[in-house]
Amino acid sequence: MDQVISGFSKEHIRPAWRGRRPTSNIRLNGSLAGLPAFSLIELLTVIAILGIMATLILPAVGSILRGSNLNRGGQMISDQLFMARQEAVSKNRDVEVRFYNLTNGMFPGWRGIQLWRIEQTPTGPVTNSSSRVTVLPDGIVMASNSLSPLITASSGGTETHAVYGTMAYKAFRFRADGSLETSVGTNNYVTLQNASDTGNPPANYYTIQINPLTGKSGVFRP
Repeated sequence: MDQVISGFSKEHIRPAWRGRRPTSNIRLNGSLAGLPAFSLIELLTVIAILGIMATLILPAVGSILRGSNLNRGGQMISDQLFMARQEAVSKNRDVEVRFYNLTNGMFPGWRGIQLWRIEQTPTGPVTNSSSRVTVLPDGIVMASNSLSPLITASSGGTETHAVYGTMAYKAFRFRADGSLETSVGTNNYVTLQNASDTGNPPANYYTIQINPLTGKSGVFRP
């Protein structure tokens, strides 16, 4: 016999849904029924629209990234030239700037720069590195034509590096008064560009020119 609680039996207080069919669209086995869904044609239409948008947007994004890398590379070279002149004046000694032709990696070309201090010893001048090799961002190179006479007209040699292997280099020097060595003359600028760009000059470039008398740099952009 059901126990009576305040005038009601267990039968009276059982859940109201017991014995009834659920009215929800969610089946007891967890699957969905009666909910709207995309048709195959609608899905294909959305995919096509996304493909068109990607085709239009990706070239613009790539151009922005290349421009950003070019600016960053130009600033890196400018900073190194400023440091070379600063050390030459503050330490009262010549400082040599070397541009390196890196042949390994995805973007071979003139992409490295390093500073070397010229120290006077009883047995003669000694050249010691005063900075590590700085490499330009991916895809950015220094032009090796008439746009970069600091490379094409400077003397140089080869150097073996633990990471980059044997590298050709071209070098010039800042004097202790901050000026450039007299052999530079009007061959006083270097131009950076994207490795894939063509033209002389290309559509986008970053030229750094050094005043041979003061050693200070200026930038030219299209």
